[in-house]
Amino acid sequence: MSGLPLSARLRRAKTNFKIMALRGACWLGGPRFASWFIVMTSDWRGYKPGRPTVIALYRPLFSKDLAELRKRTDLNWVYINNEYLAHVQSAWAPREVREQTFYQRYRTGYYEKTWKKLEEFGVELIKRLQTRTDIGAFMTSHIDYWHAEGIRLGAKKVGIPFVGLCREHMCLPIEQRTVTEYYKDFIYEGDAIAVFGDATRNIFINSGACRPDQVVVTGAPRLDIWRDIVWQQGQTNFVVLLSYRDPDYRAPQSFAEVLDIFLQCAEKHKDETTLSFLVKAKNLQDAEEIRGMAGKHSANVTIDHEIQLPDLLPRSRLVIGFNSLSLLEARFTAAQVVVPFWGDARRHPDELIFNPADPVTRKVVDFPESPVELETLLNEAIVCQNYMRPNVEDRLAVIQKVFYFPADCTCSENVEAFVRSRMKKPT
Repeated sequence: MSGLPLSARLRRAKTNFKIMALRGACWLGGPRFASWFIVMTSDWRGYKPGRPTVIALYRPLFSKDLAELRKRTDLNWVYINNEYLAHVQSAWAPREVREQTFYQRYRTGYYEKTWKKLEEFGVELIKRLQTRTDIGAFMTSHIDYWHAEGIRLGAKKVGIPFVGLCREHMCLPIEQRTVTEYYKDFIYEGDAIAVFGDATRNIFINSGACRPDQVVVTGAPRLDIWRDIVWQQGQTNFVVLLSYRDPDYRAPQSFAEVLDIFLQCAEKHKDETTLSFLVKAKNLQDAEEIRGMAGKHSANVTIDHEIQLPDLLPRSRLVIGFNSLSLLEARFTAAQVVVPFWGDARRHPDELIFNPADPVTRKVVDFPESPVELETLLNEAIVCQNYMRPNVEDRLAVIQKVFYFPADCTCSENVEAFVRSRMKKPT
């Protein structure tokens, strides 16, 4: 954090102070104040009386799915902030109860009062929400978030379905094995969970965390937006590097090297092209870290975390990335997709979303095996207007190796059917 700009450090300090103040208020005011705060900060946009209502536990990495569900289904989607849920409940929950997945270890003895307090909060929150709408179901974005437990307990007590749409989809074989083992001692206590593809379904079932009847493959609603975007694109304005700075992507040294090449290329061609060079960061913190890495060399490059992929990728000539689902979305467009394959990015197929040994993937993805090869691809893309290879079928084949993406309906429609099947029928 010491390497961050002063403005970023001050912003974080201000945020931490607000969190501490909120926790203190909830400790003093109890579940009644906490539930009031959550309802006060809830998002009711698009609400239509008479439609079934789903209360969704919103978080930024779930937002793309929820946006499509609001747009494409005949359900109301009311958002309550998952981060705020964590802050208010931390007023009563000790640290060990706030540990993802492992909170189930702390249910008895000393912790019984904590769980009663969380249930009390859940019931109080439901009562406040029900003054504004009937609740058809609650939806969270995973199977093991402690933040949702107070609501789950309250929903169980009053008889409201508690379902999920898992925002994560494990694409790497090595992750699939690791996560299956990780969930061996966890039992999902919600009613049902929808997932983006068979890989996640197999993890939840094979680990014993879920029963087969609890897990339904719907596809990812966030991908439905690409059904509205024309495959054949017109003018391309961007050369893009999708951030994979985080070590979780498994190639941090590669990202640093590729970023340097990207910056040099932007400097080299600054007077020769109208193309814009853009680094797409994951979030504000990621953007600040990348700016720190780029230093004074970022003058000819935009580092942005706010631009949305559907606004960027269809206007991109070339997109570089690694082990990123955002890069997979680039295959919905005619942009040239480039995945570095040297240094710490040269990994076993079990650690890759895009495997250069796979002939289907090789048709639609370029794999430079050295900095020189990457520089060549960048230079060729900048000067050449006719490099596009818009083979829709091949691109879809790569996408469908990872995600379930139905041709005869939307993923949002599948999620709506899933939720409705779990709602209680009126008596």
